Amino acid sequence: LLLDEPLSNLDARLRDAMREEISAICSQRGFTALYVTHDRQEALSMADRMAVMKDGVIRQLGTPRELYEHPADRFTAEFLGDINFIPGEVKDGVFSTGFGKFPVAGDFSGNHTAAIRPERIGFVPANASGDGIFEAELVSGSYMGDCCNWMCRVGDFCLNVREFAPEDRKIGDKVK
Repeated sequence: LLLDEPLSNLDARLRDAMREEISAICSQRGFTALYVTHDRQEALSMADRMAVMKDGVIRQLGTPRELYEHPADRFTAEFLGDINFIPGEVKDGVFSTGFGKFPVAGDFSGNHTAAIRPERIGFVPANASGDGIFEAELVSGSYMGDCCNWMCRVGDFCLNVREFAPEDRKIGDKVK
């Protein structure tokens, strides 16, 4: 079954229902579907396997979880969702950035860029300290009901943080 952006003109509620319906029909009937979409939520939620393409070339092929959590390149990482790219230097098992030092696994050194999804970063109590904990200032926020997307400034660097079941925070607050 070939489907080329079949839900692009539907409202959000109907689009969600149709995702479920298409998946159920394919599963019940044993259909294989090639589903083309630019909507990352559709792709991630419906696919058993997926390919990310750019300029007609497959950049990465695998399960949705593999592509989202272990993107092969920057394009794939950005295409599948919000992500922070953090430059730094690895030396003696420590990744040093402009706002903190973080332990790393593996035997490598030199200049590198770490990639971390906003939902993998969390706020901790103001008195917390230790590896991977740093102070930041909230510079913007988008409340979305179940979560809030915060932009946090750490020196000259901005970091996107997604907080689920968000607390009532204010722009300008200092957070860790």
